Amino acid sequence: MVLNLTELSSSPLYEQISSQLADKILLGELKPGDKLLPVRTLARKQHVNVSTVKRAYEKLYKDGFIDLQDGTVYQIAPVNTEWEKNSRVKARYEINDDSITRQRLQNELAMAREIQAELLPKPLPERLGFSIEGYIEPSSEIGGDFYNIIPLGEQRWGIVVGDACGKGLPAALLAAQTQAFVTSEMRHKQNFEVIMNNVNQHIFSSTPADKFVTMVTGIYDKKNRRFTYCVAGHEHPLILRKSGNIETLVSNGPGLGMMKEASFQVKNIILHNRDMIFMFTDGVTEVRNSKYNEYGVARLEQVLKKHQGKDARKIIDSVLFDIKKFSSEYTAPDDRTILIMRVDDE
Repeated sequence: MVLNLTELSSSPLYEQISSQLADKILLGELKPGDKLLPVRTLARKQHVNVSTVKRAYEKLYKDGFIDLQDGTVYQIAPVNTEWEKNSRVKARYEINDDSITRQRLQNELAMAREIQAELLPKPLPERLGFSIEGYIEPSSEIGGDFYNIIPLGEQRWGIVVGDACGKGLPAALLAAQTQAFVTSEMRHKQNFEVIMNNVNQHIFSSTPADKFVTMVTGIYDKKNRRFTYCVAGHEHPLILRKSGNIETLVSNGPGLGMMKEASFQVKNIILHNRDMIFMFTDGVTEVRNSKYNEYGVARLEQVLKKHQGKDARKIIDSVLFDIKKFSSEYTAPDDRTILIMRVDDE
């Protein structure tokens, strides 16, 4: 059980504890007979004084929310509807429709976060001839960024990084819908242009006019090390060659769902051992500092060159560290995703 306590609130900590526990009881998260954590245990978990928790429990006991068993164990009391008639108790706990609705929304968002996490690809087997490392950070509880690795037989793999416009739950729903449709199309279609046009048509016809998705999509054929790719209104991926040179994978195409009929440019490139493709969303390069300057692609390339030769996880950590150093305390609220694919000898 985790409570959200803050010293910045005008309410004392013991009132925050009692209010949040009361909400959990009224919402049915804590049921009659359930035992509360011992006073010292909750105090340790929440980093508060024992007396603070004890005072919160005494308040809940006084108002009939909990019982004390054997003088030591606090548990949820049988259902009591008297609180609904008691304006004094209701006012003291600030229990109202808005607070209950907010709690339910938080529960639904927590469930959505779990579902979104399950949509991320599982770790790949070793010795594939290439490796993948991903990172995703929503700006709020859930976000519209996504990535996926899709097996297309023994020799071919689909790679997708996308960004659904907007934030929060609407963007997350659009991202999940797009990810599912792209995965299905890649598994059943061979022609890349057909895949992109079908995805575009699907998003255009099933979403409002102001909704779209930017995406970079690729298929890696490990037999000949050919990477076929298409960029749909998205940030262009970067290739860090083993030599340290950086190339930009340029491909022209609008965001998916922006127009009914669209043309998408499909290109190919041959990769070599230790070459690395760096794919990302605009939450990486469009973050701003206190002077409102953008982080930008040029600074990103400098970091990549500096850490060339390191493994993908360390490169991602280095980029994130540099973004944090650049933005200091000011960070534009946007989802941030990085996906690195590196060619390795089997």
